[in-house]
Amino acid sequence: MDLSKLSLAELVDLRRKIEQELRQRHARDPKGTEYGLRNLADDWGAAIADLLSGSVAESKYLPPEDVPRYRHPIDPRLTWSGTGAKPEWVRQWERSGRSLEELEIKQPQQ
Repeated sequence: MDLSKLSLAELVDLRRKIEQELRQRHARDPKGTEYGLRNLADDWGAAIADLLSGSVAESKYLPPEDVPRYRHPIDPRLTWSGTGAKPEWVRQWERSGRSLEELEIKQPQQ
């Protein structure tokens, strides 16, 4: 399958379908899930028990969370990190002639 020929929307839909299929297969195959957990634990440099207990959350190996960089001007619950596809509310903002910079979350000056 040549992924370079797919549109962004098609890639996002394919990712959603793959994730759904993986969840279904893990539900049907506990041994496969255990194998996946072992691989994940190895990748993160942690024990499976740490992954399941949540103690690995304090590990330096956790990837950084997507920190919101943009916030909706009226509904502060709507945020976007600036990575991945733009949410519809951002696209509507830009279509109205406004700039993305206006939505940036300003960090307090120290």
